[in-house]
Amino acid sequence: MPPTPLPRQSPDPRWTSSYDLLLKLEAQHLDDDRSKLVAVRLLGHLMHEIGTNDSDALHRAIIALAAPGSGGDEVIALGKVYLRSFVSLFRRSSRTPAPSEHPSRDHETSSTNELKPGTFDHHTAKRHALIRDEHQCCVCSAYDKASTKMSPEVGKKAEERFATAGQTTVTTDAVHIVPERLNCGITTFAEFQGDEEEGEVISSLLVTENVVPSFETKAHQSSSVYAVFRAFGTAAILEELNGQAIHRLENILTLCIQHHQDFNDLDLWLEHTGVPNEYRIQVSVERLRPKGSASQPVQTVMLRGDDDSLPPPSVGYLALHATCCKVAQKSGAVQYLNDIDDNFGDAVMDARYVSSSAVCDALIQSLEVMPCRN
Repeated sequence: MPPTPLPRQSPDPRWTSSYDLLLKLEAQHLDDDRSKLVAVRLLGHLMHEIGTNDSDALHRAIIALAAPGSGGDEVIALGKVYLRSFVSLFRRSSRTPAPSEHPSRDHETSSTNELKPGTFDHHTAKRHALIRDEHQCCVCSAYDKASTKMSPEVGKKAEERFATAGQTTVTTDAVHIVPERLNCGITTFAEFQGDEEEGEVISSLLVTENVVPSFETKAHQSSSVYAVFRAFGTAAILEELNGQAIHRLENILTLCIQHHQDFNDLDLWLEHTGVPNEYRIQVSVERLRPKGSASQPVQTVMLRGDDDSLPPPSVGYLALHATCCKVAQKSGAVQYLNDIDDNFGDAVMDARYVSSSAVCDALIQSLEVMPCRN
């Protein structure tokens, strides 16, 4: 999906002053530093996407930073905070390691205690998500290969599907909608700030009292991620997914390897249709659209849970991921970060690039994708 210029119209008349500043900065940097253009467009598209109440916080932050004579540098720094602490959080360059255990029938009789979010680990999440999702990829409905080997019943269904529709089995992963590294602590802004201005703009997002999360995790108290989530009105997610609760079933999708990668790359997302449990599949380019039975393109899917012990994926978590995908695609952030990944290997071998902003961004990216180590 190519980058999209900001719409000329402010999403709300109350935000005209801040939005007009973004339009001015966009025009100023069209042929300038690409990172600045991406940062400005990211803020503008966010104001159109995240809704009236949540955009109020973003509007106030932009106004607070738009000091006369500043040239918009602080506003651009704010956009870079969103790039690094929102887009880069959801954009993952590799698959989540798959549990080594196969989903046997014994797993379906697991104790109720194992289903409590605080006791989940990735293995538990994988097993129960497969049961909830009927041992199929959530977006293409192909059966999980390991499940067909362990369960005769699932194997029979897969054989029937292949005979009637030609659909083969796939290897699946338990995919976190909100990534595991939310809780790693490496997103504490002071640990990897890029520009000096960026360390100052976080406070503009924390403009009200009681900013410390109730669970008092130090990694989040000073975190740019926390500031961004709070500005969205979604700071409660940090508490819901704190610690082992990151593996709760509401935060897990069963996806085959290809669609897992597309989901990680922000090329595939799910938008709620308004019908309970129904989602419209959105892709950055149509060739990435999942194919179902008989290789037919899949437009909508149903994500159900069997009962309270196997809840469906969270509408809110999926909406946050979808927002990230849309603004990252429209702003050009996805292509910008992809280009950094592609060029990083060559750049670090050449001393001429040591001080370049691209290498700095790439180093920050490498920190952000480091796995959690307990």
